[in-house]
Amino acid sequence: MIKSMTGFGRGESGGEGRVASAEARSVNGRYAEYSVRLPRSLAALEPRLRRLLQQRIGRGTVSLTVALSRTDKSGLPGIDMEAARHYRDLLKGLKKELKLAGKVDLRALVRFSDIFAAPEAAADEAQGWQIIREPVEKALEALAEMRTREGERLQAELEKRLARIERGLALILKLAPRRVQEARKDLSDRIAKALPAASRDPELARRLAQEAALMADRLDVTEECVRLRSHLQAFRGALKLSQPVGKRLDFLLQEMNREANTVGSKANHSGIAQAAVGLKEEIEKMREQAQNIE
Repeated sequence: MIKSMTGFGRGESGGEGRVASAEARSVNGRYAEYSVRLPRSLAALEPRLRRLLQQRIGRGTVSLTVALSRTDKSGLPGIDMEAARHYRDLLKGLKKELKLAGKVDLRALVRFSDIFAAPEAAADEAQGWQIIREPVEKALEALAEMRTREGERLQAELEKRLARIERGLALILKLAPRRVQEARKDLSDRIAKALPAASRDPELARRLAQEAALMADRLDVTEECVRLRSHLQAFRGALKLSQPVGKRLDFLLQEMNREANTVGSKANHSGIAQAAVGLKEEIEKMREQAQNIE
């Protein structure tokens, strides 16, 4: 079952006056790129979260954002009144000693960060993981579910287009032998008109037969159709795999487009050319959709 590279998931949990939330986003990309944003107190967990993303998501541009907020005032910064009085007295003494102008007010005091009591100390890795584990897991599970749902929708659409390509291919295989027969008959008629049978020597007849065989080979698209059908089978098989197959599908679509181009250019037949154009249109639409497959 294929997965889309586009998705979003969010998780949240709370307890002990704290709420932890996590948001996971992914968009399509040629390679695997991961970014993690954490509160400063949880910075030590970034390598662990990156490894987790690498284990869960094989391809795409993925971002994980974790936030912490408090439901009470515990752990919030406070004012160290002793330090504030100390700085106030220092500034007043400095003003008096140096006979300086100006006021010793709040604006002057808040420049000294020491008057603010230190915030809650950073959690160690084990404690931090316990805080954010649940919301992170919820966010990644929701992201995976969305990517899977979108992958199912893409797969259904790709299956429809594969069926259309197969119908077009069947029409080409039906028209191709007729085209070769028509070309041989046309060549024979022209030869008969230009060179009556009585005037031909054996060597000329042999060379004309060779030319007819070469012309039939140039018009024959059976080999290209066989390869195209093989690519269709490989594509269907890849859709059933559980690992990331986006790059494989993109390669198969390139090969399918090459065969469809060759069929259209070799056949020199309006019906076959029109069918080949239909094949290329479906393949191009599939390539656009495959860009979003992991």
